[in-house]
Order: sequence, then C-alpha cells, then structure tokens
Amino acid sequence: FEGEVAALGFVGLNLKQDPWKDNLKLRQALEYGIDRKTIADKVFMGTVAPADGLVPANVFGHQSDAMPYKYDADLAKELLDEAGFPEGKGLPAITLTYRTEGPAGGAAQAIQSQLKDIGVMVELEGLQSGVFLERMLAGDLSMFIVSWQADSLTIDTFLYPLFKSDEAQNVFVYMNPDVDKFLDDARAESDLSDRIKLYNEAERKILEDAPVIPVVFYKDVMVYSPRVTKFVHTPLGELALNEITVSDK
Repeated sequence: FEGEVAALGFVGLNLKQDPWKDNLKLRQALEYGIDRKTIADKVFMGTVAPADGLVPANVFGHQSDAMPYKYDADLAKELLDEAGFPEGKGLPAITLTYRTEGPAGGAAQAIQSQLKDIGVMVELEGLQSGVFLERMLAGDLSMFIVSWQADSLTIDTFLYPLFKSDEAQNVFVYMNPDVDKFLDDARAESDLSDRIKLYNEAERKILEDAPVIPVVFYKDVMVYSPRVTKFVHTPLGELALNEITVSDK
C-alpha cells in the first residue's frame, strides 16, 4: 500500500543569521539549486513526492502552481552572482544540520552535492533528535532539515503556526506583515472559498520570500497480509483500525 500523508519535508533557514539575513537572492539561489525530483527518486526510492509548495496535495487548498522554483542550476548560479557571491566566492561554508534518526542524512548528502555544483559549500552536522530540537528552538541552527506533519487536514496547519511572525514554531524568524494579515484575515473569513484564496496568497508570498526550501511530500508505504480484506489508511497517516477487516482464512 502507498498513500499520501499530510506531511512536508523541507530545509529551514534562520533569517536572523548570516548569510540568509537580508539576502533574498541567496535564498532563492538555493531554491533553484536543489533538485527535488532526484532526491525523491534516488534518496527516498520513490516513496515520497517532490514538493511543489508548502501544502501537500491531499490537503484542501493545495495549489500546484504555488512555488515558482524548478531545478535550474544555471539560474541558481546567476542568483548567487546577484547575491554578491559569484561562483560562490566570498561565501563561507554553510552548516546543514539534520537529525541522525531517519532518512534526513541521505537527503543532507544529496543537498550538499547539489549545492556544491552551483558553488555553495555545505558542511553536514548530524544531531540526535533531542539535541536537534533543543538547538533549533533556541535559534542556534542556521540551515536545517526538518519535517512537519499535520494534525488536521487544513491549509492553516501548514501556514499559520510556521510562518505567522509571533508564533513560537516560526523557528525561521520569518516576519512579513502582509503574510500576517493574510493569515489573520483567513482565520476570520467565514466563506470557505474566500478563506482559501487568502491562504493561497499567503503561501505564494511566503515562497517568494524563501524562508524555507520545500523538498518532499511524504507518503506512507506499508505491506499487509492477503488476509486483510479491507485496509483503511487516513490522510493523516493513521490506520483506521475500527474499519480494517481481516479474513479468518
């Protein structure tokens, strides 16, 4: 069985730290310099999908054209030049931190290799989960691989907690008054269609500002016995045990 779950794997950038602070061109260079499809196909062996935004496809309000960034090494190099680092000259090595548990290490190695191709040198730092979370929440990490899984199938879950300027989980220290207004107005809007439009506008603006680099949307891949005659997997990645049926033969 293979099913989509409402979960995003991405690279976060701490906008209080150099070199990301006040350098949009550099952040966008990385957006174009990471080949999401290769990471999905080679690192995760096709068990995930390349991210095309912040909101997974199985969440109502997903927009497939939200993210302007497609892998383009030449454009990434041009943006790196515009950022003040032609061919990467003058840009110190960047530390990419990841959790040693799980598949993030493989993704980190792929990102390191891909960014080297555009002139960005990356050093890898693997941490145990507890230490990783502690340092990320303290604002100590500059660039880090992290995932976010929804506890409800709403677009708000992927935008408000992570990108509203005064939210504790906004570990990127991302602040944009326009985005704040979109998100607050969306929560106050009673018309579903108008609410989704506001969230969509917020998502497009966040992606334009590039505080994070969406990489993959996760899937659940499971094997079950032929005796299972009804298998129910929810979009939140849970098994509906009260609905699953098993034959006694």
